Amino acid sequence: AAALEASMRRDLDGLARLQNDDGGFSWWRRGDVSEPFTTVAAMQALVSAKNAGYPVAQQKLDLGLSYLRDIESFVPEWYDAGIRDSLSAYALHVRNLAGERDSAKAKALYDRAADSLGLDALAWLWPVLDDATIDASIERVFLNRATDTAGAATFATDYGEQAYLLAYSDRRTDGVILDALVTQRPGSDLIPKVVQGLLGNQIKGRWNNAYENSFILLAMQRYFATFEAATPDFVARAWLGDQYAAEHAYRGRTTDRGATLVPMSDLIGAGDTTLTLANEGVSAIAFALTAPILVGMAGLGVEVGTWYVYNRRLQNAADVASISERRTDRFLDKSRSHGLNPFLADDPGVDSGLMIAQYTQAAVVSELKRLAVPASVDSIPSSAMQEDHVSMGWSAARKLRRSVDGLTRVVAIEAMTAARALEMRGPLVPAPASVAVIDTLRAAGVQGPGPDRHLSPEIEAAVECVRSGAVLAAAENAIGELQ
Repeated sequence: AAALEASMRRDLDGLARLQNDDGGFSWWRRGDVSEPFTTVAAMQALVSAKNAGYPVAQQKLDLGLSYLRDIESFVPEWYDAGIRDSLSAYALHVRNLAGERDSAKAKALYDRAADSLGLDALAWLWPVLDDATIDASIERVFLNRATDTAGAATFATDYGEQAYLLAYSDRRTDGVILDALVTQRPGSDLIPKVVQGLLGNQIKGRWNNAYENSFILLAMQRYFATFEAATPDFVARAWLGDQYAAEHAYRGRTTDRGATLVPMSDLIGAGDTTLTLANEGVSAIAFALTAPILVGMAGLGVEVGTWYVYNRRLQNAADVASISERRTDRFLDKSRSHGLNPFLADDPGVDSGLMIAQYTQAAVVSELKRLAVPASVDSIPSSAMQEDHVSMGWSAARKLRRSVDGLTRVVAIEAMTAARALEMRGPLVPAPASVAVIDTLRAAGVQGPGPDRHLSPEIEAAVECVRSGAVLAAAENAIGELQ
C-alpha cells in the first residue's frame, strides 16, 4: 500500500509538471501545443485525485480550470461540430467534478445541439443540467439506445472519422453512461446490466486501452461505493404466485450465481400470475415482476421473456439446417461423393441434377442464420415508459415459426437428395429404414433419378412428407422408435 501511494504521488507530480502555461496539456511533452481532449482528461485526473485526498497544487487546478471554461477557443477549426460539442460537454463535466457547476452553459449546449450529441456527451452533461424536462429526456435516450439482454446492457454511438480525437470506444461510452446513471438514477434497473456488460467485455481482467480502463474503473468505483460497500450477506427467495419456488444464500463477495429452473408446465398452470423475488439481509431488496403467459405458436404457453428460449431454439434450427445443407453439398460434389455423378445428374454436363435444389437449401440456411439474431435488439420502451423494456417474446415466437418452416424445407431437400443418391448406388440395397423413407417419398410424388425436370413440385411434396411426420413414421415403422 505504501509503495502504491508513493507511486500515485510521483505520477501526480509528473502530470502537473507537464502542464503548459495556458493551463492545457499536449500529447507528449510540456511546450508542445495544448490538445483539448488531452487537457480535459488530464484535468479529470488531477481533480479526481484532489477529491480523493491526494495533494494537488491549487495553482495547477486553477490554471487548468481556466482553460476548461474557455475550451471552445482552443479547439482547432478543422474539428467537426460533433467533436467540438463533445469536448465542451466533457469540460463541463470535469468542472462539475471540481465544484464548478455551470448549468447555464450546459443547458445552452443542450438546447443548441441535443439531437446531434453523442451518448458520451449526454452522459457528461446530465449531472450538470438543472432542468427536469431535459433530465427525463436524457434518461429516455439511454433507455432507448441500450442494447439490452436478460443480464447485460451495452451502448454504441458514432463520432465518424474524427472519433480518434476523443479516444472514442463503445466500452468507454458504457463506462461514462454507468457513471452518470449511478449519479442521476441510482435506482435504475439498467445499472447492474451495464456493469455485467462491462465485466463481460474484460480480457484478462482489463479492457482495450488506458482510456477505457480509466473511465470504466472510475465508474465502477462510484458503483461500488454506492451499491456494494457493504459485504453481501443475504438470502434470495422467489415465489410464483402463492407457490414457493426457490431460495439461495449469498455470503461474502463471490461471482457464484444461483439458478432455479421452473418447468414450463408450472408456468402454464399458474396462468397470469406474479413472480416475486425478495432478498433478506444486508443490501436487502424486494420487488415483484408480473409475468403474463402468452399463447405462442402451436398453442404453447410461453412466459414473457422466453424469447431467450426461443432464440436458443432459433440458433439450434440454424445449426441443424447448416449441417443438413453441408451433407447435401457432399452428395452433389463429385470429389467427395465417392463415385456418384456430379450433382446426381442423369447426364453430367448436360443435366444440372439437384444443383438448384441445393441453391434453395443454401438460401434458406442463410435466412435462418439471420432469424437467429435475438429479437430483443429491437426492444423499445413504450406506453409513456410504463412498459420500459419489453421482451419481444411474440416477435421471437413468429421468428421461431419461420425457422421451423425453413428447417423443414432444408431437411426435406436433404431427404430427396439422399433418396436419389441411394438409388444411384444400385444394385446395392439400403437399410430397411432408408427403404421405407424412399418409398414414402416416391409415393408422395418425389421421383427418382432421371433427366432434368421442374423440381418445385417434388420439393413441396418432400416438405409435406417431413412436415406431416410421414418420413419419421416410415422410418420408425421399419426399425422402431427413434430416440
